[in-house]
Amino acid sequence: MNFNGTPNPNGRNIAMASLRAVVACYIIYLGGKIISDHVKGESEMAPWMCWFFGILFIVAGAAFLFYTWKRYKKDKAEEAAKAAEEAAAAAVSEETAEESAETPTEELVEKTAEESVSEMVEESVSETVEESAEAVEEIPEEAQEAEEEKL
Repeated sequence: MNFNGTPNPNGRNIAMASLRAVVACYIIYLGGKIISDHVKGESEMAPWMCWFFGILFIVAGAAFLFYTWKRYKKDKAEEAAKAAEEAAAAAVSEETAEESAETPTEELVEKTAEESVSEMVEESVSETVEESAEAVEEIPEEAQEAEEEKL
């Protein structure tokens, strides 16, 4: 976090690089300590082992420190690319939102739905009217046939 409370995208990268650097420096320190103990005569290891492991630790620590630096640069570049990509996506989404606001899709959908419903109602009413007209025509014929049968 920055001092103003906004998130710091490089904060995680800096923390990871710092921890790696501490480990690398400690490895270098151990290598130097092995060699210095041999020089002081405080080591019980064979002299060749002190020099071998001391130099090995120093080289390994330096390599890990180099790796830490390269990884930090890579992570920082990836974070910058990700931030640029998110900014571009946000700009595109804003443009899309503005365009969709200009075309009243909800109104179009409502009008289309209203038109569809009114067409369906008109068709249903006309079918019902036609059926009732046919039924009304059939009733007098049936009534006449019933009267004729009674006679």
